[in-house]
Amino acid sequence: MKQKILDLFEEKNRERFELLTNMLVRLIEDQKELQDIVDREGYTYKAGELTKPNPAVAQLRETQKQILTMSARFGLSPRDLQLLERDLEKEKEEEDFSEFGDLDE
Repeated sequence: MKQKILDLFEEKNRERFELLTNMLVRLIEDQKELQDIVDREGYTYKAGELTKPNPAVAQLRETQKQILTMSARFGLSPRDLQLLERDLEKEKEEEDFSEFGDLDE
């Protein structure tokens, strides 16, 4: 899985993203483990006569949120990629001082 994510980046950028890629891969592995626990144990459990929520469900939801956040940063969905490209275009426009090029002289 890690290699699939790294393949999304150009060769020159892979090393820069390796730490974040490792974090994303770990989150995905955690999500799978937590989903297995919830599938096996259910969303609730009995404590005496009380029915309580399974803590793994909250952990699963938090992990899923973190995956979505990290995926957005990598631009892994078409919408996220579009937003990243738009932000990069804005940055380029803000840095464009070509109309003031004659001031250097």
